[in-house]
Amino acid sequence: MKKLIILTILFISTVFAGAENQLDSRRYRAWIVEYQPYRLLIENAVSEYIEVSGENLEVVNPFDTIIIVQTRTGNQSMYQIRYGSNNLGYTIVDKKQTTWILGETLTETILDKDSYYHLDTRIPFAKSKNRPELDYLAENSFWTSTDFQLSPNRFLYRFSNQGGIVYEWGNEYSGRPLSEAGYSRIGISTRVFKLGFQIPGLGIRPGFTIDDDSIDNNLNGGLGAFGSFWYNNVYGEMSFLTNDENTKNYVDFSTLAFFNFGTPVTFIDGALQIKIGAVLERLIRDDIVFAGGPFIRMDFASKLVDNKFSRLVFSLQNVGSTSLLNSIKFNFNESVGISINYLHYYNKEYKLDENGNYKLEDINFYPDNVILFSFDIKFNNPNM
Repeated sequence: MKKLIILTILFISTVFAGAENQLDSRRYRAWIVEYQPYRLLIENAVSEYIEVSGENLEVVNPFDTIIIVQTRTGNQSMYQIRYGSNNLGYTIVDKKQTTWILGETLTETILDKDSYYHLDTRIPFAKSKNRPELDYLAENSFWTSTDFQLSPNRFLYRFSNQGGIVYEWGNEYSGRPLSEAGYSRIGISTRVFKLGFQIPGLGIRPGFTIDDDSIDNNLNGGLGAFGSFWYNNVYGEMSFLTNDENTKNYVDFSTLAFFNFGTPVTFIDGALQIKIGAVLERLIRDDIVFAGGPFIRMDFASKLVDNKFSRLVFSLQNVGSTSLLNSIKFNFNESVGISINYLHYYNKEYKLDENGNYKLEDINFYPDNVILFSFDIKFNNPNM
């Protein structure tokens, strides 16, 4: 654990590279338009303006991010509209054109941001002018950059820019990916939050142990609920499970939180994302025990291919008393990838001693080392 912390500090100290802000956040505020009716009005207004004026502007695509930039001083007028994506870049429409495109009434409506669903953003004020690999990592950590994603650990169907249906197998952030958690999750997902139910997971391990085969236990699942959020680089989640009184060896309560930050890597093409936080799990054994502790994770993505995907993604994660996780993902193209995960269990939990204090003790429940395999299929709906 100490080596992992030292490695993180070295990474942070050597790879951060600054640049001047694109816009001064003291002079401007910015937000993303998430309210679908207003998005459609902006899309239509831009299309009509291009058709009438012949201006060489890009149209607004259905899944483009639409950013409004407003001045903080004077009459607090609209300064810019930006639309596009972090990977492919943004079309920027400046002040005079915004009035011609939207008209006075729609401009006033859009500027009244507190009256509709929106997300504050710092994209126009980003210190790094070109960080597509960071955006690729951030987008795919919680949400998705495509309409459809299918993998053993996550199925996500995005039915609009605002939400989708999600199914997740296991909980990688708690140190228990795929079959190792004993449960699955199903619910709704947006770019900001997930909410749904926990159900028993699939009873198979998509891989194998590489030491003592006699220790091959898995946690049990149950019925429960979960909720999680990702906002301004802060992630948090909470979940619970219930089971009949005869069932043991399951996580009945779990919570975790971390802060996410990242930087382009200067000595090789790519980007590094670092998450630091904590995990707490309560498990039902013969007695109640606890697991977890400090959480740290590093993800590295290689340079984007055609500004669409990273060929290689490496991850290293440590969760307190639970496990150490290493994974390598190779993407053949934008749509298909495979990954190999190495999971090392510490086999330690906090148990109540004879003095009434919880003490970290060795257990003999999990295999020491596990190899898990996964794949990832992504594509966009051509009809949307």
